[in-house]
Amino acid sequence: MEWKDLARLVVKSVPRGKVTTYGDLSVALYGTSDRGQPVAAMVKKWAREDPRAETHRIVHDDGALPDVGLHREKLQYEHVPFALDGKVDLEACKVSLPPKDALP
Repeated sequence: MEWKDLARLVVKSVPRGKVTTYGDLSVALYGTSDRGQPVAAMVKKWAREDPRAETHRIVHDDGALPDVGLHREKLQYEHVPFALDGKVDLEACKVSLPPKDALP
């Protein structure tokens, strides 16, 4: 399975109005949180290649938004809550991802 295929499965497990983080995606894909930056780079590339990708539901570990695409607008449309500092309120809307071996 290619990384993009796996990423699509993981991203589809995050419903509208919810988010996950690059660190959590790293744990789900690789079993460790220290691959967040490479995961972020791959997700950004995927978003540029496929504008329909639902990568807007993946945010930084502190709730900050990436610099790619219309993340804020898409998340606001899905009623994702934001904190006063402009970051996503992770306590209110972050979901846990299944580990790679639990994905269909």
